[in-house]
Amino acid sequence: MNAPAKDATALFVAPGLEDAPLNQWWVAASREEVGRAPLSRQILGRSVVLYRTEAGEVTALPDRCPHRFMPLSQGWLIGDRLRCAYHGFEFGPDGRCAHIPSQGVVPGTMRIRPYPVVEHGLWVWIWPGDPELADPALLPPNYSRPGYDSFVHFQASVKCHFLKLQENLLDSTHPTFLHEGMFDDGELANSPQKVEADERFIRLTRETQPQLPNEMTAQSFSLPRDQRAVRAVICEGHAPSRNVVITRFTFPDRPDAPPHELISELPVTPANGKLCYQWWASISSYPLRDTDGMTTIFRHAMNQDIVALELIEDRIAEGDPAAIEISVRADEAALRWRRMVRGMAQAGPAATAGATLRASEA
Repeated sequence: MNAPAKDATALFVAPGLEDAPLNQWWVAASREEVGRAPLSRQILGRSVVLYRTEAGEVTALPDRCPHRFMPLSQGWLIGDRLRCAYHGFEFGPDGRCAHIPSQGVVPGTMRIRPYPVVEHGLWVWIWPGDPELADPALLPPNYSRPGYDSFVHFQASVKCHFLKLQENLLDSTHPTFLHEGMFDDGELANSPQKVEADERFIRLTRETQPQLPNEMTAQSFSLPRDQRAVRAVICEGHAPSRNVVITRFTFPDRPDAPPHELISELPVTPANGKLCYQWWASISSYPLRDTDGMTTIFRHAMNQDIVALELIEDRIAEGDPAAIEISVRADEAALRWRRMVRGMAQAGPAATAGATLRASEA
C-alpha cells in the first residue's frame, strides 16, 4: 500500500465533529500525562500515540502501524523509536520507519505523519489539521500568576458533544441549582450578566450583592464566615478549545483586603462526536486550608456536570422531532460561543488568519 497523501489526515472530518475546527490547537494531555510509556488518546476522531524522547521532547504520531494498522501504543520504546508489538517495525519521532526485522531494506513509503505538538502552560497541545498551518502564536494565553498556589489537577471523559460541555462552562446560572449549596448562596442565577466578545474570545461576568458566605463557600474559597463578600464569576472562552472560570471575592467592609481569586483552566477536546475530554487545573491568590478537600469538592461538581450532560445527550439521541431547544437571555454567551466555534470550523484554514488572542483583562 502506498503512503497516503500528505493532506489525507489533515482533511479528515470525523462523524459528528463537523463543528470542530481542525486547523487549531487542542489539548492532547497534561504535561504530567506524557512520559516514556506510550499514551493512546483519540483527538478529533484521530487515534494518536504520545510519548517523550530520551531528551524529554513530546512526540505525537498516528496510533497505527502503517504495515497492518496495529496500535503503536501497544508497543514500547527502544531509545527514541517506537516498536510495533505486532511485527517489530520501529518508527522514529519523525514518523519514518527505521527498522524492519524481517528485511534489511526499509521502503521510503513506510512512514506516518507526525502531528505538530507544543508544550505550553500546563498542557501538551496538538494540531490535528494541516501541519503547515500550525502556528504557536495561535496558542491561548497562559494563566499562570506569580505567587499563586496550584492545587487541583485532573482529567475526565464525558459522553457528550464537546460544544455542550463548553457551553456548560459558559453558563453561570446552573451552579445555583445543579451545584446547590456548593459554590453559590442562591444569588448567582438572578444577578446581572455582562457579555463581551471578539472573533475568538468570549467573557461572561456576573456579580452578586455583598453577603456572608455559607459554610461550603467559605471552605471552598478560604473565606472568613463573619465578613460580607461580593462574588464575581467570570467565565471565559478562548475558541475553540479552552475555557477559564475566574471566581473573585472582594470585601466591601475591608476595602484594603486583597481579593480572594481562584482561576480554573478547563480545556475541552473532542475525542469523537460522542465523547470529549475535560481537564481541570486551578490556582489561587490566597493560602489554601485544605487542598484535598478542595479537590474532592471540585471533582464532585464535575461529576454532577457529567451526569447532567450525559442525560441531556441521551435525550438528544432519541431524535424526537418535537424536541426543540428553546433559549433564554442567560444563554447569550453559550449561543455566541456555539456560533463562533461553528464558524471557525466552516471557515477552515481561513479561521487561522488574523486571529486575536488575549489574556484575561478582568
